[in-house]
Amino acid sequence: MKKETELKILPKEENSREIQSAHWNRTLITLYASVSWFRDHVVVSDHMQHNKTSVVIFTTEVLAKLPHGVKEVKIWTDGPASQFKNKYVFLP
Repeated sequence: MKKETELKILPKEENSREIQSAHWNRTLITLYASVSWFRDHVVVSDHMQHNKTSVVIFTTEVLAKLPHGVKEVKIWTDGPASQFKNKYVFLP
């Protein structure tokens, strides 16, 4: 048996509300990407606060994945000062 689908035409107002609802009700994630001589790293997190604490946690995670014996790490960023370029983000 062939199942028939019903085409429902919504008034313009209701249609726009459904589109907005679909757009704003998405699950979001944070991607923290970095590149090293050894490999590329991406930290995927559902933590949506982009602040200095997040940067420290994500950077520490990436540094832990580097091979043992790495003696020097230089970090370049074009990120905002509130997240990357402040006195709180110094790592041991």
